[in-house]
Amino acid sequence: MEQYVIKDKNATIVMFDLNDLKSTNDKHGHKAGDEIIFHAAKTIEESFMGIGKAYRIGGDEFCVICNDIPKKVLDSALSNLDDLLIKVNQTRDIKIVLAYGYAFYNKNESETIYSTFIQADKNMYIHKAKLKGL
Repeated sequence: MEQYVIKDKNATIVMFDLNDLKSTNDKHGHKAGDEIIFHAAKTIEESFMGIGKAYRIGGDEFCVICNDIPKKVLDSALSNLDDLLIKVNQTRDIKIVLAYGYAFYNKNESETIYSTFIQADKNMYIHKAKLKGL
C-alpha cells in the first residue's frame, strides 16, 4: 500500500474472508482447511489476473490491490470470482464461500490508503453478514 502513497496513485482495495474455515478445520481437519485456503487463493488470483495483485494477509483473509480501475471492471472481476466459485464448488464436498468488500482509494479525496483498507474490510464484514443471513 505504501507504494501507492509514494507513487501518488489511486487504487482499489478488495478484502476477502473465507466463511466457516474454523468449522471445516474442526470437522474435517487442518489439511482440509489448508486445501480450501489454497483453492480460494487460486480463485481470487485468477479472477483478478491482469488488474490486481492478490495477497494472503491472515489465516483465511486475503486482499487484492488493484490499480485505478473503473467500478465496472471491479464488478466484472467479482462476477468472474462468483462464477468460478460456483464451478469449483460443483465438484467439492466442502464448499468454498468467500465474503468480500471493497473501497476505492483516491489520492485527492480519501483520507489515507490505510483508511480505505479499513473501509474495504468493514464492507467485507457487511457482505459476510448477508451471506450468513444476519
